[in-house]
Amino acid sequence: MGKVYLVEIKSLNRVYALKEVRLDAGRADEREIPIMQSIRHERIVCFHDYRRFHDHVAILLEYVPYGDLSGFLNTYGGKLNQHQAKALAAQMLDAIDYLHTRRVIHRDIKPANILVACEDPPKFKLTDFGLARLIERSPGPDQLTFCGTLLYCAPEVYRSTYNYGADIWSFGVTLWASICGSPPFKPNKTTFADAKRSMYRLVHQPKLSPAPLRQAGLNQNIVSLIVDMLQIDPKRRPSAKNCLVRLEKWYIEADSFRSQ
Repeated sequence: MGKVYLVEIKSLNRVYALKEVRLDAGRADEREIPIMQSIRHERIVCFHDYRRFHDHVAILLEYVPYGDLSGFLNTYGGKLNQHQAKALAAQMLDAIDYLHTRRVIHRDIKPANILVACEDPPKFKLTDFGLARLIERSPGPDQLTFCGTLLYCAPEVYRSTYNYGADIWSFGVTLWASICGSPPFKPNKTTFADAKRSMYRLVHQPKLSPAPLRQAGLNQNIVSLIVDMLQIDPKRRPSAKNCLVRLEKWYIEADSFRSQ
């Protein structure tokens, strides 16, 4: 959702990330700005300022030095160890809970949109609110457009009728992939239309096998949590707040996950 540059403001002796968003599609591309202005959380990339030009918007953001989760995973052989995985789960669910309590749905949670602020101890930040929206009607799902990244899209997103549960699904897929080394669903990679149809069938399969999570050494309590985050029916998925409560068992039972 736009190009990002590293910039230095010499008068402040600080570096920032400068995101450039083209306005070819109209003012809809600017909707992330009021959302980012309204949020402030240690696990979310900080918004500083913006300027609007005739064909683009320049957004000044906090610079996060260690790249995204995809690169971080590559550094560690494609999988996170116990310490890293617990940090990722706790920190991102905390950020998601913060957003949902403010009626914000991110709509594009994936490894590329999770930045690494510190490698050891691991600290992560959620970024890219280009697809984020404020949920105006509650309760009940809003009628929203299909968007996001196929590998991480919840089943209801294909029907363009979804709510906060779509973020829970997307992070559940992200967490699964970070622990197991690959996502739970893999589409046939041909055309986008073929991949979309393939993913639709995969995410609607009646039962998801938790075997890869068990093979990774996860305790059954944590296996059940991640599987619940990937329930086809969004009403059966736990909220971010409930996930955080259940996640405490992972910290209590520290030996339940085999360090890589």
